[in-house]
Amino acid sequence: MNFYRVSAFFACLLAVASAFAQGSLYQVTPREAPIWGSPIDFKSLRGKVVMVEYWGINCPPCVASIPKLIACQAQFAGTGRFVLIGSHRQGMSNDVTTFLKGKGCNFTIYQGMSFPNDGKEGGGIPYAFLYDHEGNVVASGSPSSVLTKVGPYVELARQAASLLSYDFTPCSGLTLEGQFQTLPKMFMPDKAWSATLKKLEKMGKPAGKKEGNSEAAALYDDMIGVIDKEVEELMEMREKEPVQAMYRLQRLSKNLSGMSQAAAVKEAVIEMKKDKDVLELQKIWMESAKLLDAKSLGIPANKMAGAKKSAGKLVKRLETFCEEPERSSPTVAEAKGLVKKIKRAFSAKAEVTEEAES
Repeated sequence: MNFYRVSAFFACLLAVASAFAQGSLYQVTPREAPIWGSPIDFKSLRGKVVMVEYWGINCPPCVASIPKLIACQAQFAGTGRFVLIGSHRQGMSNDVTTFLKGKGCNFTIYQGMSFPNDGKEGGGIPYAFLYDHEGNVVASGSPSSVLTKVGPYVELARQAASLLSYDFTPCSGLTLEGQFQTLPKMFMPDKAWSATLKKLEKMGKPAGKKEGNSEAAALYDDMIGVIDKEVEELMEMREKEPVQAMYRLQRLSKNLSGMSQAAAVKEAVIEMKKDKDVLELQKIWMESAKLLDAKSLGIPANKMAGAKKSAGKLVKRLETFCEEPERSSPTVAEAKGLVKKIKRAFSAKAEVTEEAES
């Protein structure tokens, strides 16, 4: 059986398998574990931009595209608004995982998995497509063409995200394999993380002369690095988005309880609460967050007029806040950004351009 017949055979199998994937992206339930990377909870993809590539190990253009996908994942995964998924569409062999390991693949790949509304006709690969933060397919075709759309749509997703959305964990941006794939479930947003991290540290560097788990040791160091970087970025964020930064630092202070980074985070929150502008804007910010959350979940048609009226009142309060003298520049800038976010949420869907507004 030659290569082309094999490819045709697998194309037929994939066409049959695609039946389960019809419907919403968020309803997809993989039948098998991924062949590479951590399993994905598709319900958690709401509000995120998702790029999918169909590829195969025996397809030279597919193999050539993988490094570009790895670079894209590295660039945007840290935003918390982007997920890249691969679907290997040819026969599975050890060559696939060997290749992915050699390239340092940093995203999840399933075997022979189809996705809803992919727009694909025929069996040609590589083939890529992009879902926006609302689950709509907004681009498809060659990987190189779809990759150019990722940045603008990620920016729109960031702008549209709930003000109260903060899904950072020590696993953010890391590829977990084997026994460590379940770790994300251990880092709950309302719980301290120190106990889980200490167990991981002990696994990697046990007391006495016992030999530790080198993978656990490396993962522990990576996670501490991820936390340190997040704290550093939030400290810098105070200068541009103080209210948003304070919300995130407050949540992070609970997560870091008992850890060396906790003191600096707690001190930063205390200092920010002394700023009257920040506290005043925070009240409007919380009301705006509730309204934007409701909008993202879908407001019934018979209640939309009332929601738009509430949005108008919030915009007016924010504009008044900005006009009052002696307001701090960061809070004024953040208030203006919130005005844009509310107006965008309650107006016609904006067209995406390469210069997506920040």
